[in-house]
Amino acid sequence: MSIEREIKELREEMAALRAVLEAVQRDAAFYRDGGESVAEQEEPAEDADSVPEDTPKPEVVTRENLSQLCLSLIRSKKVGKKELLDIVAEYDGAQSVKQVEEAKLPELFARLKGME
Repeated sequence: MSIEREIKELREEMAALRAVLEAVQRDAAFYRDGGESVAEQEEPAEDADSVPEDTPKPEVVTRENLSQLCLSLIRSKKVGKKELLDIVAEYDGAQSVKQVEEAKLPELFARLKGME
């Protein structure tokens, strides 16, 4: 594996971790403020290692990202828990995100992302 490819993969993983951390911060603020919507926080200063904005950032779909999306949909009351479970069950009868096949995660993510 080339160094460039390893660097690219590490940057993608870092972007995914940042997204998870931001989701955790939003969730913490949601509960800290008693469930009221929270104003957007200031954007962090750009790191020297960050990818320029004109470069499209590939969205890495992980079970954790998918779970965070499900939680945000339920908390925003855009989708009910039962409806969400019915959608997940369409993927080979899965009862949770953990039971959905790895290959079908991007499809499920895109479907749920469209409900935001």
